[in-house]
Amino acid sequence: MSDIEKLKELSVDDLLHELRSREAYDSSGKLDHLALYRPGPSTLWILKNSSGNFTPVYAQGDPGRGISGYALKSPADRAFAFDYDSSGKLDHLVLYRPGTGTLWILKNSSGNFTPVYAQGDPGRGIGCYDLKSPADRAFAFDYDSSGKLDHLVLYRPGTGTLWILKNNGRNFTSVYAQGDPGRGISGYDLKSRADRAFAFDYDSSGKLDHLVLYRPGTGIIWILKNRSGNFTPIYAQGDPGSGIGGYALKSPADRAFAFDYDSSGKLDHLVLYRPGIGIIWILKNSSGNFTPVYAQVDPGSGIGGYAFKSPADRAFAFDYDSSGKLDHLALYRLGTGTLWILRNMTEPNPQPRPDDAVLGGSSLNISSAVVLGGLEGAIQRFNSDDEDFRKLALQQATKYGDQGLDLIIKGLEDSTEAIRKVAFDLLRNKTEVIIKVAFDLLRNKIETQIKEGLAKYIVEYSIKNLIRIDLSSANLEGANLEGANLEGANLSSANLSSANLEGANLEGANLSSANLEGANLSSANLKETKIDENTQIDEKWRRVWQIVNQGTSG
Repeated sequence: MSDIEKLKELSVDDLLHELRSREAYDSSGKLDHLALYRPGPSTLWILKNSSGNFTPVYAQGDPGRGISGYALKSPADRAFAFDYDSSGKLDHLVLYRPGTGTLWILKNSSGNFTPVYAQGDPGRGIGCYDLKSPADRAFAFDYDSSGKLDHLVLYRPGTGTLWILKNNGRNFTSVYAQGDPGRGISGYDLKSRADRAFAFDYDSSGKLDHLVLYRPGTGIIWILKNRSGNFTPIYAQGDPGSGIGGYALKSPADRAFAFDYDSSGKLDHLVLYRPGIGIIWILKNSSGNFTPVYAQVDPGSGIGGYAFKSPADRAFAFDYDSSGKLDHLALYRLGTGTLWILRNMTEPNPQPRPDDAVLGGSSLNISSAVVLGGLEGAIQRFNSDDEDFRKLALQQATKYGDQGLDLIIKGLEDSTEAIRKVAFDLLRNKTEVIIKVAFDLLRNKIETQIKEGLAKYIVEYSIKNLIRIDLSSANLEGANLEGANLEGANLSSANLSSANLEGANLEGANLSSANLEGANLSSANLKETKIDENTQIDEKWRRVWQIVNQGTSG
């Protein structure tokens, strides 16, 4: 059964959640698995994405047995990911049942989930928060600006109740508590059952240490900052309010969440949307001034071809490509099997991304098809006749390791000058990790112009993996190549003056006519290194070379 067919089995009452669960599944620090669960019949699946091909790493069908003793037998069950042990990774699952006091925290060890905290049905909740109301909600939060989502926020809309709990060696204690009835937090009274809250990176610090509280249908939205337990509003719209950044928040259907719009690795943009009428906005914060970077008014046309025309539509941020960034949007429609994953296209004339696989019929129209993702899409576009698509294919190929670089190298050998230029620019401007791989793949294919560009990065990033590389005539003046592997490298006529080659492996390297004046060759391996009468090298190092390769005389 395909993943799409599995989704079609979902009922209108099902929940589809991105549990931030690659961290919850394999502790990689990336939120690139999907968790789909069906409260009531104990169904829970966790899917892994391999270049657009989703496969289950955990599956309990309908009916199923839930997970690790948590039965998922109630339609009220909810779940999210949590950093239980303050590791900086959301690698535990929290499952809870509002109204019953039930809450479990599960640890994953290579696909084997075991409880580290468990309160059955009926239970006593957690940290003195009783979870006795059907209205209770919970999420993970960075209370102390540590960069770790290792605190729990539990709140009860309509009563003013909100608690924040800290884990002290399996003992959860409150760092903030307002009982039932309570006064909310920092002036936000939490007196409406419509109130919702989530964590947000307000100041682009990379930390989800602010709270967003909002009341759909009224225009109310507040953003609170925590200073050592003292929460203060840095943005506030009362009741009635005017929403935020031009988004009015006047419909009870409105929903909001944090999103990494610009692939910065920070959840510092707000997505606000209204299912059923096509409205979706994405807001950027500039020192407290929220402005739209994307907006569809009422009625709108949704986003990326997804119309948002059903009241059952939902959305969340997702790390599709295992980049460690929640910079894709997952959009789905409960009960229909519909699920789309969108990426942000920032090109002046947006087109489907070259790493996108196309969903649809057998006839492929690249410019209008629905796109998801995959290296195959890049290869397909590179092989097309459209020069713009071919350029885009190369620009995105850098995300696919050696295979992607193979495609860029192919671009270097292309018959079209514009394609060759894009390939060269991509290799020239990549940082250390990409350049290491590029060097290994390119080796003697590097042309003079490319060598000059890449040599700049050897100096700037102190690249060390240079085995058998051809950098003849390259300018490596002052390069820090301490411990570098230059075995078999062609450095003839290269400028290595004042370079640090301490401990470098130069075995078999060609240094004929090279300039090594002022270079440090302490502990360097000069075995079988080629040096001639035109090599400019300090006399002591020439003598060391002679001893190593010719033995001492007299």
